[in-house]
Formats: sequence, structure tokens, C-alpha cells
Amino acid sequence: MELFLQHAALGALIILENAVVVLWGPEGHRIPNPYPGIIDAFGITMSTQRLLVIGVAVLLIVILQIFIKKTTLGNTIQAVAQNREGATLMGINVNLVSALTFAISTGLAAIAACLVAPIFMISPSMGSMVGMKAFVIVILGGLGSIPGAIVGGLILGLIEAIGGGYLSAAYKDVFGFGALVLILSLKPTGLFGKEIKGR
Repeated sequence: MELFLQHAALGALIILENAVVVLWGPEGHRIPNPYPGIIDAFGITMSTQRLLVIGVAVLLIVILQIFIKKTTLGNTIQAVAQNREGATLMGINVNLVSALTFAISTGLAAIAACLVAPIFMISPSMGSMVGMKAFVIVILGGLGSIPGAIVGGLILGLIEAIGGGYLSAAYKDVFGFGALVLILSLKPTGLFGKEIKGR
């Protein structure tokens, strides 16, 4: 079932990307920035839009953490993620929970897309690299750990910024994936991941 869902998600991605190509063409588009201002504080210069992205991201992380840890639905999602068969035996409708999880993740992705669209050029394949980096972040932090994902994102950002600034910006993505290989070789479960031991 899980393999089917993965294939279905991949198929939906391919269909949506090609639909965008048919409707708007393969070339990139740029949308106007609603907050074009620049903020200079404590010697750090940042665009208003990027500051908005950081603020909304922090807010969503806090809300998501509270939702997952403090609500019944959040605990149910964790139960299904950890043991789908066991959750089924406990009377949980795993298909409904999976659909709700997919809807929540789609909503979060839509919010993220709206926030970064004024910063980067929009194209049908714009989510490919973002998705790959999200994968690196999740693996670095440890599967199922929201705090780990935060730390993983900070680590990836620092590695790319330092590597791109001091060596070559053309290879900044290589530095990020290199860090993934290094960390997984030292700690296969990620920084905050917990090893599951079977009986």
C-alpha cells in the first residue's frame, strides 16, 4: 500500500508538471514582489519578502509541532506513520488519515510556493531541486523529527552559504549532498532520528 501511494504521488507530480507546461509553457515566469523593500538591521541586509518567508516558516513550524504532539489527530497521524498495520488493528481508518496527511502537506507546500514565488522564477520543474533539498534536510535531521528538520535546514543552509561563498557557488548543491553522505556515514538515523530495535 505504501509503495502504491508513493507511485501515485509521483504520477500526480508528473501529470501536474506536464499540465503546467501545456497551459503556460516550459519557460520560467516571474511574478511581481508584493514586498520589494529592503531591511537593514544589526549589519544584516535582507529583503522584506525573505524576512516574511522566515517569519511564516517559524509560525508554521510551531503550529505543526503543537498539532502533531498535542492533538488527537496529530497522535493518530504519528501512530499510522510508525505502524500502519498496528493502527489498523486499533480501529484507525488509515486511508482517511493518509488522505488528511496528504491534504495537510499539500496545503503547506502551497503556502511555501506562494512565499518563494516572488523570490525565484516560476517554472514547471521549480519544485524538483526544492524537493531534493527537503529530502536532504529531513534525512539530516532524522525522519519524524520536526526539530531535527529545523536543525537540518540550518545545517544545509550554512554549508551551502559557506561552500558557495568561499569556494564556488556553482557547486553549492554538491556541498549539501556531500554533507548528507558524511552525516549518514557517521549517524545513519540522522541527527535526531532514533533507531528502531526489533525484538
